[in-house]
Amino acid sequence: MTTSFRVARKRDADRIFSFLKSYWREDHVFVRNPELMTWQHSAPGSDGLNFVMAEVGTSLVGILGFISFRSFDPNLPRDSIALAIWKRTDEAERGTGLRMLTWLREELAPSNIIAINLNPATRPIYESLGFKTGMMDQYVIFNTDLAFSKVTGQRVSHPDRLGSGLELLSHNQELSARIAEGLEELLRLNCPEKSISYYLHRFQEHPWFKYEFVTMGQGNTPVLLLVLRRIQVGESSILRVVDIAGEVERMPESATVLSDLLSKSESEYIDILAHGLEEMEMIQGGFQSREASPDLLIPNYYDPFERRNIDVLFAYHSKNTESGPFHLHPADSDQDRPNR
Repeated sequence: MTTSFRVARKRDADRIFSFLKSYWREDHVFVRNPELMTWQHSAPGSDGLNFVMAEVGTSLVGILGFISFRSFDPNLPRDSIALAIWKRTDEAERGTGLRMLTWLREELAPSNIIAINLNPATRPIYESLGFKTGMMDQYVIFNTDLAFSKVTGQRVSHPDRLGSGLELLSHNQELSARIAEGLEELLRLNCPEKSISYYLHRFQEHPWFKYEFVTMGQGNTPVLLLVLRRIQVGESSILRVVDIAGEVERMPESATVLSDLLSKSESEYIDILAHGLEEMEMIQGGFQSREASPDLLIPNYYDPFERRNIDVLFAYHSKNTESGPFHLHPADSDQDRPNR
């Protein structure tokens, strides 16, 4: 029998849970927390569930999960999708995994397709399909009052100077109407394109995590938006940047603001996992780079916590050739969600 492909409906959820238990992990977070899967993969305004299903007759032989940016703002003029769970059974015919991705590209025709934290074995597949691939960069600023990090287990160093040029305009768990209005046009210029509505639904209304919005600018004009999440590690805490928007090229100018924020929050460090920032400019601005400092340890897994460096591979394909540089951050995919 031939393999057929379709987008799942919400009534298919139990079949997806059973598939994950049998072919991924019995204790997968979606199996233990079905509401999380519904929130992350629902298609607003329809009965759809954002998974490609590969079926042979009545048997489910493969799934490819994806997250649509339009799930958080249906009015985005261009849709971006981030790939998530990608799995086929051993019984599936050869090439089923690739055919799921090809079918998704042709049927949904998104402007951007994103994949973060690739299995290294799949990198050649993406490259053969014309995707750009690489490794996410990781940057850190340590609290200036800190000499030894309990989280990383290392003595820490501090740069001689920190980049400045931006002022802190706001730092809270909600975006004010004034800030939102000032940022909306900038967000439309970013690639992948987002909106204030996207940020409100993706972060401010997140049902599990509490995020913090940091806006920076000059005078009363906001130019940069950072989304942070405070993570507790034992008796210590760190701040993780999960999204950056606006004039992203001005990130090196934010170091002084972020250092002051660290001191007030009494967190050990603030780290940034991203693609699209200029490494030399970030270093000159006072950020430390894991790639430039091989002995530097910046954990990436916190739930559960693992004290080791992780190389995070990415792939993306974009039709927006007229847009500026492509930027990627953990929250663009499923890299910032509960794991329990």
